[in-house]
Amino acid sequence: MFIKAAIKSTLPPKVLNFLAKVLNFLVLKKNQALLLAFKNTLELIGNKEIKLVDYPIFIVGCGHSVTSLMLAILDHHPSIYGIDYESNIFLKVRPLAPPLGIIKSFQKWGRSCLEANKKRWGEKTPRHILHLPEIFFCYPNCRVIIMLRDGRDVAFSIKDRTGSFEQGISGWVNDNLAGFPYWDDSRVKVIKYKNLVKNPQTTLQEVCDFIGEEYTQEMLKYNEKPRDWYASNTNARSHEKYRNWQINQPLFNGRNKWKRKINENEEEKQIFKEKAQKYMIEFGYQIDDNW
Repeated sequence: MFIKAAIKSTLPPKVLNFLAKVLNFLVLKKNQALLLAFKNTLELIGNKEIKLVDYPIFIVGCGHSVTSLMLAILDHHPSIYGIDYESNIFLKVRPLAPPLGIIKSFQKWGRSCLEANKKRWGEKTPRHILHLPEIFFCYPNCRVIIMLRDGRDVAFSIKDRTGSFEQGISGWVNDNLAGFPYWDDSRVKVIKYKNLVKNPQTTLQEVCDFIGEEYTQEMLKYNEKPRDWYASNTNARSHEKYRNWQINQPLFNGRNKWKRKINENEEEKQIFKEKAQKYMIEFGYQIDDNW
């Protein structure tokens, strides 16, 4: 039986734990219909004909780390179709709704991709960085791009949005720590925002080599294609409007905004150093704490 095979396999512990919880729930409910649906769902996950595209690209990272920008650039590649919204599909799985919704999304994206005469799709939901085992379970051959931005800029950006500097710090630390164990995985590539703006062509060549596509300079002309991904809703919030503005601009250097802000508040500087400085060094954004 497929379910038994899945449970006995060498799937990541996080995936096995998820499957076990769903199975236990369904067994307790003695609902044969849902058990059958769950079995069929697992089988669909491994069915290439259902998924249509077998080598998609997932863009993840802490929020406010220019994941939208990377998706817009990739969307301008002749082979890649960008999903124009954050799906959050791996954040929505519940015991009463086995991942059939995920399969439906894969089918929808695959059809849209092929209708646009492209080979593969790219999806970006920053917090999917917390669900890499599930992503690799569904798509063992996918590619994952982790966007990494200076934690100080991220923390202040989140503060501007939520009012909490410490929330910004903890988000940057926790999300990036979730992805850190996968940095050496051949299916994962870490792209630092500072490298993208300093050496865009070199960085995008590395991205294309990683995903197995030919680099084209057209990628840097992504802003020439109008995109209304986040601000089409008349109720769009200011952050969504800014994101939409950002992906319609030529590549610009948005780094080091933290310098002005942190000089205005010595206490926040010390808080950041206490909570995140060692990770700035570990992630390659600082060589020491002399700043």
